Amino acid sequence: FNIKPIYRNKSGIFKLDSDNKINKIKDIVKEAEPVTIEKRRNLIKFLLITTVKKLNISNLMEKFDTSRITINSDLNSIKKEFEKKGIKLSTKKGIMLEGKISNLIKYRIEKISECLNYLKNIKNKTIYGIKIEEIFKENLGIREVKIFSDFLKKILSKLNFSATDENYKTLLSYIILLQSESFHEEISNFICVDGEIIKEWNEYDIIKKEIKNEKNHLCALHSDMCFICSSILL
Repeated sequence: FNIKPIYRNKSGIFKLDSDNKINKIKDIVKEAEPVTIEKRRNLIKFLLITTVKKLNISNLMEKFDTSRITINSDLNSIKKEFEKKGIKLSTKKGIMLEGKISNLIKYRIEKISECLNYLKNIKNKTIYGIKIEEIFKENLGIREVKIFSDFLKKILSKLNFSATDENYKTLLSYIILLQSESFHEEISNFICVDGEIIKEWNEYDIIKKEIKNEKNHLCALHSDMCFICSSILL
């Protein structure tokens, strides 16, 4: 990396580099730090609550490069947390989640918000952050979370819409589910979206205009994003 935080000057005295290279070393170490047990379990929860694919223990072993014993231990711990949320985790015929639609949606929103918060606050890439982004891409169709988030902020600004940071992350989480092919119908029915009424709003025209202007830059969004963004205004 060509980093020399300590050097010897002409007088033979060792000194710290004036460019503060130690901070660069800290950043590199942070980027390469292994995923802890807690973070791996968070990733598994995020993966399970946002996938519609059939998963089994072997899939998780391969994805997280760990043993069957470790994954079983993780799932036993996760199962207890899911039960508190009114969600049942079954491993008899693959890994499946069962529960009321409202409980599943609420927990999806919670986990998406948590992951958005993490990505927002990290300064440098980490293995944990990269894996979060992979799940956003594979399960929710979001190739660039930051582009998606910045786009929504721009839309809300045009509409003079204000929200706390927590409410904004919740709003963005709902929109992420709405734009997802896997969860679009489920979340639309849950919040009782009426697209025809929305299309009569002035806000709809504002959003449509913004999408048209940004179309070439929004490769992560689906073509029906105009309807989806509008629907969340309900």
